Amino acid sequence: MLWTEGTSVDGARIVYVKHIDMDDASLHISCGNWPNVEQVVRVLPAGCAHVDVIDALVRLQGIKDCVRQQIDTPGFLIAIGTLQASVRDIVQSACELVVGLRRFDVNAVCTSAARLEIFSGMSNVLPASSQRLLVKLAQFASEFGRTSLHEWSLPAFFIHDDALPKYRIWWKEPSSLASSLERSNQRFTAILNGGIPSSLQKVKDWIEAIKEEATDLHLEMTSTRKESDVFRQASAFMTVSSDIHHANKNHVLALLFLHRAAEWLLAAKCADQNMLDFTSRSGARMATPNKEWIGFDALLSALANGGFSLNGMSSDLTKLNSWRNLFVYTHHMSCPRMVDAESLFVRIRSGLPNIANNKWKGAVKALSEPWPVELEDMLDPSGDLRSAFSVHSALSLVI
Repeated sequence: MLWTEGTSVDGARIVYVKHIDMDDASLHISCGNWPNVEQVVRVLPAGCAHVDVIDALVRLQGIKDCVRQQIDTPGFLIAIGTLQASVRDIVQSACELVVGLRRFDVNAVCTSAARLEIFSGMSNVLPASSQRLLVKLAQFASEFGRTSLHEWSLPAFFIHDDALPKYRIWWKEPSSLASSLERSNQRFTAILNGGIPSSLQKVKDWIEAIKEEATDLHLEMTSTRKESDVFRQASAFMTVSSDIHHANKNHVLALLFLHRAAEWLLAAKCADQNMLDFTSRSGARMATPNKEWIGFDALLSALANGGFSLNGMSSDLTKLNSWRNLFVYTHHMSCPRMVDAESLFVRIRSGLPNIANNKWKGAVKALSEPWPVELEDMLDPSGDLRSAFSVHSALSLVI
């Protein structure tokens, strides 16, 4: 609510004042009439009809600090509770959507996007242009969650219609994930028709960056790249998948994907040393007289026999492989204690860059970039509201 002369601030810490009333507000502060006020927000005429949203934008930093930790905490609920009722559901749904996208939690993304679309569409608290864009952004997020994000989170990098031996040479064809991401980018433009502000354009750039990494899973016939390059790219994707599961505290899946990340790096190193045979139509084999199938143990043994130390990681990698073979997801029914899983994860995850290359590091960095749209850009995509107010400390207004 905008303060006007003659109304009480009722012990508020933040007071919203029209631009023309700022001198009066300064006088009240200087006279000690507002002892509890810490901030005064100067609201220009363009923002006077949307003070509830401006209040949310002012308080957003505290909410974002909670979101960086967990949304299912008392701190987050308290921060949300400070908002005006008219914007509370919108901001909470937007927060849940951002966290869902960060966690690659498809169900959370689809649920929160649906809530955000409903609450934004029903409300008249937002400027009309912001309301339109937020509804459309929610619609896109829901569709993206059901398609590309779902495929990335499975993970499904190559979708096939049968379990044929030729699909063991997956790098011979384009990634289906790359095609899905390309369609998502096209859908983003189609859904947000009528102009996309720069704050939301970042979504297209983010999807495009992931698509480019997925494209590099394909070894084109005319390419100068080699099999070892696509193996390292596969390792980068598995590494980021492992990081996501680790962040979500699923230590078994984190180790399982870390095992795949390490295995593709070992395969890349073997390929660089001509230790693999790519002549078989049913998949790569070890370049040995018996042409054994490629496996974690075989890759480690080949590198050890070739004099490669793997920066002292061989023992930990062997232990990881032993655990992986005992998992419920693979052959048996075991699960490591969390403390042991965490210790092994940290040692191997921190060691992977030392046996990779700069392209791998760049791919991991690109794939690790979170959803790029900040909460304030979702509430105020054009930035019009943020230019319609300014925040001042009470001390700075003392005459």
